[in-house]
Amino acid sequence: MENDGDLKAMDAEQLRENAHKMVDFIADYYRSIESFPVLSQVQPGYLRELVPDSAPHHPESLEQVLQDVKEKILPGVTHWQNPHFFAYFPSNSSIAGFMG
Repeated sequence: MENDGDLKAMDAEQLRENAHKMVDFIADYYRSIESFPVLSQVQPGYLRELVPDSAPHHPESLEQVLQDVKEKILPGVTHWQNPHFFAYFPSNSSIAGFMG
């Protein structure tokens, strides 16, 4: 099945492969969450300068998207699951909690 010219829909094996990469990304984040500063280290609006004004015409690889998350998104995040964040205790403060 094709859509948009030469772009092919993701098949079941590609879904499995990409889902594993995504879970690995999340697991790596949780494994290293203590290394992130608790609070955002950037100014509001910083991301506007780092991303294009419109969506891409052609898809990027999952690896590129995850790299963008690491380099562009995570610096602006308040890492609530960091063990040094004491504002309150959300229900997803453990891996078991967010899996539920």
